[in-house]
Amino acid sequence: MAFSIVGILAVLLEAFRPLIPLIVAVVVADIALLAYTVSKGQFAHAKARRLSLWAGAAFMVGAFLVGPSLTQVTFGSFLSITDWVMLGAMSVGVGIAGFVLTLPMTSLIKF
Repeated sequence: MAFSIVGILAVLLEAFRPLIPLIVAVVVADIALLAYTVSKGQFAHAKARRLSLWAGAAFMVGAFLVGPSLTQVTFGSFLSITDWVMLGAMSVGVGIAGFVLTLPMTSLIKF
């Protein structure tokens, strides 16, 4: 069976369509916090980066452990190295997104 990238993107759009308002709200709030912290001159100090790295690592581990259950599979059903690489890449992406999303919030915390 042949798959097209347009078909895959159409299915993804339909799956995530109900979440688009939530995603837009989170992005707008994150950009507002980013603008506020940059204007105050306290963006991304060392303790904020460290806390955001820990949060990103927690998101990454959580995504690694929960990721297979989102598609109703178990770790035992991973047959090839490609499955593990894709799970790892997805987990790293979630960890990076967690770091980026938490950095403006942790920059506002007074240590």
